[in-house]
Amino acid sequence: KEFWAPALPEVVKLLEVKLGAGRPLPRTPSKVFKISTEVSESDVALSATQAIEDQLAELITRKSEALAWFYRGCHQDAKKCISVSDWVSGLSSALQLDIDFLNYRESLVDLTPDGKIDWRHFLSCYQVEVQGEHGKWADAVKNSIHASLMKQDLRVSEYFQLFDRNGDGTVDIDEVREALPKIGLSIANSQLMDLMESMVEKNGKLDVLSFLESLQPAYKGPPLGDDVQEIMRAIEVTLTKGAKNMLEVFRKLDRDKNGMLEEHEITRFLGWLSAQKPEYNKFNNPALAHKLFEAFDMNKSGSISLMEFLDCFKPSTPGLTSQVDRLMQQITRSIYNNQGSL
Repeated sequence: KEFWAPALPEVVKLLEVKLGAGRPLPRTPSKVFKISTEVSESDVALSATQAIEDQLAELITRKSEALAWFYRGCHQDAKKCISVSDWVSGLSSALQLDIDFLNYRESLVDLTPDGKIDWRHFLSCYQVEVQGEHGKWADAVKNSIHASLMKQDLRVSEYFQLFDRNGDGTVDIDEVREALPKIGLSIANSQLMDLMESMVEKNGKLDVLSFLESLQPAYKGPPLGDDVQEIMRAIEVTLTKGAKNMLEVFRKLDRDKNGMLEEHEITRFLGWLSAQKPEYNKFNNPALAHKLFEAFDMNKSGSISLMEFLDCFKPSTPGLTSQVDRLMQQITRSIYNNQGSL
């Protein structure tokens, strides 16, 4: 109601203050609008309530992940249900609206027989359907962008030219909107806005590497051999020390600074790595270097792009994640890379 126009008597008073008391108000008889008497106050209130409920449904859909995170931390009974007050607290925290959510509870969620709320069922009612398949549409959009970038096989500088048009080191929604057609994608503006809202920092932007890393799905390539996994762990141990992110690790390997990794650079690196620790001596092997290069070069283009490099360091298969030391390194690096979000 705070956005409704004031009543006509209030408008008259305001005009009298503006024009001076006692002065006749200008009237234009030819432009008199009659207000229909067929619409009752109850109809207006019902329409306003419906508009608010529709808006709440849209916001709940957008913020479902934040709500799930909040509700997981609430006290839950044996059936994993939460209290109504916790349900309201979650909405207030995630949606950031100063309204009484209890007024709209009946239209948003049903109570269990004991007066609790099954929050998982509640959120499942606000899932977005994309192209006939249920799931997180944001992940589908990210996968589309990722797949298109993998086909491009871009150099590091080309990623920045594509997504960081003004050269400030960050990505905003306008830059992504302009970049997508260049890689053969067209995404609805509303979806793009929601996607960026879930990714950006408070200032509305995020750095280019964080944007690229957020697109990475779990590794879906062929199972990596034990020897390749061992080298990848060695890379993490030796190169991530002192490096702010995986882009710096990539650049350390990119000796000729052309924004791509070639097989001779992998071979040279393994030669250097073999001298760092006695247990690494076995890495000085051209056949092993070729095997590692083949694992990284997913699209078989003859060179390794930054996206391919990041993909291989995304844990997925049990063979990778079962290694305790590798898992701990992944967690440590993720915490470091996501300090702002945390």
